[in-house]
Amino acid sequence: MGCGSGILAIVAAKLGVAEVMAVDIDPGSARVAAKAAASNGVTGQMTATDANVADLDRSYEWVVANVETNTLIKLADILFARVTPRGHLLLSGITESQEARVQLAYTVTGERPRFELLERNVRGSWVSLLLRRRP
Repeated sequence: MGCGSGILAIVAAKLGVAEVMAVDIDPGSARVAAKAAASNGVTGQMTATDANVADLDRSYEWVVANVETNTLIKLADILFARVTPRGHLLLSGITESQEARVQLAYTVTGERPRFELLERNVRGSWVSLLLRRRP
């Protein structure tokens, strides 16, 4: 989600993920990602589409969302629905000053947390969070 140039999707395909879907609401980004997939020889594994993640009709074992913090927070319910039970969600594009808001949106909801935090990585002022969906 938020595929941009498609680099994360291409890396996933190169690492052996059999089916990769790169999604971006910007048609230009989806075209660039599709072209990059062809240049990198992964068109058999990777599809790039311009769509709203809310309109996707399935869930995935792995979801990577590299978008800005406010968008990540707004999409918490939608991304929960796109990750299979016990599946993984990698969130990036988070500033360290906004990390607590993102963690709250994904790990503390209702009666029990939706995701558990598996790993937190910091590079400069940027944070990425690896989460696993609870059953």
